[in-house]
Amino acid sequence: MNEGHHQYVTYAALDMVDHLFKTATSPYLGVVDRAIGPDGNTEWTVSVFVTPSGLRLMVLAEGRPEEAACKTFFTECHQLLLKVPFAIVFIITNPIY
Repeated sequence: MNEGHHQYVTYAALDMVDHLFKTATSPYLGVVDRAIGPDGNTEWTVSVFVTPSGLRLMVLAEGRPEEAACKTFFTECHQLLLKVPFAIVFIITNPIY
């Protein structure tokens, strides 16, 4: 699957994300869409995390991702998004705590 297909599958899931976000009780929406690759054998899944401000973090994965690992990844990404603006003196080579 080339990059254009990746973008198309992810973009196609946005309508479902908007629909699910209105009724969701958790920012992690899980797998919201599936697609079959051009070879007909590969399954692609789109997992989503929506922040309270409405920012959508989306991951396109081959196969079914492990739920706990996916949720942990999104939670860590969200925490980093919250920490970066508060790092006034930030050196690019240092880790963000």
